[in-house]
Amino acid sequence: MPQSRKPEINLEPYKEQILHFLTQKRSYAFIASRITERGTKCTARTIRRRINAWELPQRLPLEDSPEVCALVSEAYFKFNATDVQIAQIVQRRLDIVLTIWGVEALRLRLGCHRRLSALQAIEAQENVTKNLTKSLSEGHIQVTTFT
Repeated sequence: MPQSRKPEINLEPYKEQILHFLTQKRSYAFIASRITERGTKCTARTIRRRINAWELPQRLPLEDSPEVCALVSEAYFKFNATDVQIAQIVQRRLDIVLTIWGVEALRLRLGCHRRLSALQAIEAQENVTKNLTKSLSEGHIQVTTFT
């Protein structure tokens, strides 16, 4: 007796939101949980298969959100974290999956270079502080602490 297939889950209404989550480098599990919260039960595997079926690119550039930039800058300057550690912190705190190459590219765009002279390090930290202060005053990010 042939097995009956489960009815297909209609994710078409969520396609734009899924694409947005992909640009934020959110995990499939995160995307599935957000869609389930909205009343359509699905799994990370379903999300992955649907992305493949829609032929959406799996590697989209990360939007430089103030929240991610603040976390990367803080981990770099305050804790002198490596790129691997920064990727783990971002994954744990924001549920955003970054490769170490993605962390490196973002870190360099923020002016956080590994080998700086003392003067360059001070200038880079002042630039990051200025940008963070601006983002805080505009309400893009909130003050949090690591635990």
